Amino acid sequence: MSIQFPKAFRGEEIAPDAHEKLNEALGWASDFVKRTGFAAGTDHATLADIVFMGTYGVIRATGHVRLEKYPALEQWFRNMQKAIPK
Repeated sequence: MSIQFPKAFRGEEIAPDAHEKLNEALGWASDFVKRTGFAAGTDHATLADIVFMGTYGVIRATGHVRLEKYPALEQWFRNMQKAIPK
């Protein structure tokens, strides 16, 4: 499995299907957070939210994803930035 973050930041070529796979996974994640507002489908933040914050933050930082395609994830991210201290 290739890792998107190092390649993206180093300017290396990314496999043609990598963006498709990433967008598919982000679609699933978006569906999870749409239901309850949290990554684990709970009514409160869990370790899953904290861990996914790191992953999603790196994905956002690469600039390789059209974030407007995932409004539920963007809302979740803003909510988690407020909910998780520092």
